[in-house]
Amino acid sequence: MLSTFPLARTDPIASPETLFQHAETRLRPNERILGRLHTDLDANLHFHRGLVVLTNLHLFSIEQVRTEEIVFQSWKLTEVEDLVLEEMGSTAVIHLMQSGVQAHAWRVTSGRVREADGFLARFKEQQRVQRSESSQLLRGLNPDADEDFLDDDLESKGPTRSPLFRLFKLAKPWHSLMLLGFVLTLASAGASMITPWLTMDLVDNVLIPLQSATESPPVSFVYGFMLKLAGAAILSWLLNWARTYIVARLAEHDVPYILLKPLADCDRPEDLALWPEL
Repeated sequence: MLSTFPLARTDPIASPETLFQHAETRLRPNERILGRLHTDLDANLHFHRGLVVLTNLHLFSIEQVRTEEIVFQSWKLTEVEDLVLEEMGSTAVIHLMQSGVQAHAWRVTSGRVREADGFLARFKEQQRVQRSESSQLLRGLNPDADEDFLDDDLESKGPTRSPLFRLFKLAKPWHSLMLLGFVLTLASAGASMITPWLTMDLVDNVLIPLQSATESPPVSFVYGFMLKLAGAAILSWLLNWARTYIVARLAEHDVPYILLKPLADCDRPEDLALWPEL
């Protein structure tokens, strides 16, 4: 639901208290506020005052879009699929997901990321409470349901492939980066073996002849060894730098969070069994 209403002339700039009072006026009977989050950026990353309010029934968004108007939006919690926090350096975005697509987004500065984490935690907790209440209601409506049949149905819908293979399927968009990182890891490990090989050559052709005093190695061989050693050090450094860069690229996409998010959202073993098989 989207609505706009004017501000009072004596208050052209809405304060956080004013925004919160607007949210309180929209509460229904038996509806209570569970948490709130102050936003400070708009879609163009300009400083902007807004408020997101979580209740036991709805999610409210109150923002001042112009100096004389406030925009109010609300979503039923049952219609909200998820809230996803995406950090982007000095800013962060909170995505409101409905049916697999983004329905709305709020932007905050990095100083409010911790507050956003707490707000999302309260949101997920309320979602779990609603799911539990819904399941209890269904059991109350069907007290004679065959639990063994439900267990067999959940077991039949469970994953049939190994979790490692399914995670590999989930990481499909980053297969090329992961493969490149694996190749660079092998290459850097191989480059680290060049120095012991050169040292063995130095011992056999320089140090042992000098110790036995049977012959003096040519100076050009020592210079060549020093150049090879410097080249091996530079090569090893470049490979290690490239590997670190690839790992950083993967971290930018928050791959571990995306891979483990379905597991984190599972509250019960049966929820994990219903995780869609890829």
